[in-house]
Amino acid sequence: MPDVTPKVTPEAPQTAAPLPEIFADFAGMDRLPDLGTVLMLGTAKRHPEYAQLVGKPVVFRYPNEVEADGYIVSREQYGETFFYGALTSDIRDISPHD
Repeated sequence: MPDVTPKVTPEAPQTAAPLPEIFADFAGMDRLPDLGTVLMLGTAKRHPEYAQLVGKPVVFRYPNEVEADGYIVSREQYGETFFYGALTSDIRDISPHD
């Protein structure tokens, strides 16, 4: 009788590309009615590189202290473009533990 045992081949683990990391000062957190908790990231003049990341998932990080997932949004205010980081996760402690 032929072998009828199903053969299971392990799949290669899924590896997602790491999300871009954005330096963020979590002491400057605020709440915006339409976005929830946000971090002020600066202006387009100071950080033009953020324009290409608007709406894309990123990790906001204050090195060796905390991080959170989110995305970047831009807002026109006072004749300038401001970037905010909208948080989509809890803030995680990443401080080194001795």
